[in-house]
Amino acid sequence: DQEFCEDLQLMRYREFEPGIYTVKVYHDLGWEKREALRAWTDRNSSDIPPAPREAPVVTAIIRFAMPNEEQARQVVDAMLAMPTDSNHTWGKRGRPFADFELLRYPVYLPIMKKLSQKGDARGLEAIGAMAFPEATAALLELMEQDNPAIAAEAGDLLLHRISHKFDRPPSRTSYLFDRSWTDELRKAAMKPVWKLLAGDDREGIIRGAWLIQSLGSKDDIPALIDVMDRVLVKYKNHRVE
Repeated sequence: DQEFCEDLQLMRYREFEPGIYTVKVYHDLGWEKREALRAWTDRNSSDIPPAPREAPVVTAIIRFAMPNEEQARQVVDAMLAMPTDSNHTWGKRGRPFADFELLRYPVYLPIMKKLSQKGDARGLEAIGAMAFPEATAALLELMEQDNPAIAAEAGDLLLHRISHKFDRPPSRTSYLFDRSWTDELRKAAMKPVWKLLAGDDREGIIRGAWLIQSLGSKDDIPALIDVMDRVLVKYKNHRVE
């Protein structure tokens, strides 16, 4: 007969279009018997398991509205002033905090891009979560920034939206990859990739190698061999390599 709270950011689970939604929430609270859980075959699904259930299903009706440009700026200004964590205590309601990955809608891209260009990594945090080609183009542009920290972070975020052999769809990576690239962007990405591979920064070379593995073609092999020859000699005595 006591209140127990566990906070989560609903918009990390779904990217909503404007409209009215019925949201149903369920947690077995540790009450379900093992046999009932075994009968629920798709345990990784977000679907609510079928009845009978020991705990109740909670339902809320929520209206989502997309902000206009002015409202989006107000949202960003409010979030910039928020604390960076929820100060969450187990079982207690947390406080609102700044989670810039939730600002993953197109209306926020111009604002987040300007924030990133000023050297604020919070802007990159938002752009990295955006699943549309214009966000990929912004990351490619920010990789050319004079600020090395911003350029490196933009490159790392670009890695989160390329396919690789360790990814197991459905995943956030596959979601971003499927929605964030065009043929023109793949071609445009090769310029900063070759710049990374031609540099002397080990982390940058590794970043470029991951990117070309996903975005390159067989026509890149001759130039890539030259890069490999240089890198193998340069780092042959490196303690990690």
